[in-house]
Amino acid sequence: MTITNNRNCQWDWSNYTKKTSIEKTQNKSIFFLISAMTNMKITRELNERMYVDQVNFENAGRAKIQRTFKYDPTKVRTTTPELLAKKKQQ
Repeated sequence: MTITNNRNCQWDWSNYTKKTSIEKTQNKSIFFLISAMTNMKITRELNERMYVDQVNFENAGRAKIQRTFKYDPTKVRTTTPELLAKKKQQ
């Protein structure tokens, strides 16, 4: 490497050999295989997630309704004075 000044660097390319066309095609094919494998892994993972979501959705539709309240919110709750007195004593 020869340096002309502090800011600019100039490389001496005479020591480096050019790649042959076979090496270039091998590198391209390796890159293609690597990118294809990566794409297949991502696609497989997305398909698995979609399948799991579909199964969970179908199971939720067929299963018993989950309780989310301690009481039935559709029914009117009546509080009697006896219940209020018990709560105040505690």
